[in-house]
Amino acid sequence: MTAKENRSVYIREATVRYRKRRVPKKTYHCIGQDASGPGKVASLFKNMQMETVEKGYVLHLNTQRIIESFQLISIGTIRSGYLSPREVFHGALLANADRIICVHNHPSGNAKPSEEDKVLTVALENAGEMIGIKLLDHIIIGRNSCYSFTTGGYQEFS
Repeated sequence: MTAKENRSVYIREATVRYRKRRVPKKTYHCIGQDASGPGKVASLFKNMQMETVEKGYVLHLNTQRIIESFQLISIGTIRSGYLSPREVFHGALLANADRIICVHNHPSGNAKPSEEDKVLTVALENAGEMIGIKLLDHIIIGRNSCYSFTTGGYQEFS
């Protein structure tokens, strides 16, 4: 046997295992919270108004509108961020979510939705309808206010 014939071959293998685990409430402040209205959800994420770049989160809810988990899916720039239906629903499917809420901030402080925000919301509604996960709301966090696509209006933080 020559030296070349005796060489071992190494391959890389990855195993992915998803399981629920308990984490301290202070670490993930929104898990277990009721997400029954846009004001409640926006107040949980109002610290996003201080971010200097655009960030997008997806909240995974059960049938009683309780937040089971959440996922940071986008970190953008000061001017833009990108959420795609693929990334939004990938985590929701793995979390076995019945409903989702998307939350992102506008570092400019203006909570007014852009045209891209409007197009994205429609795309998310359509994608969710196809796979059976309802988009309950898309909330934009601005400086001292938020915008909810469900209510179609602004709300000031108290």
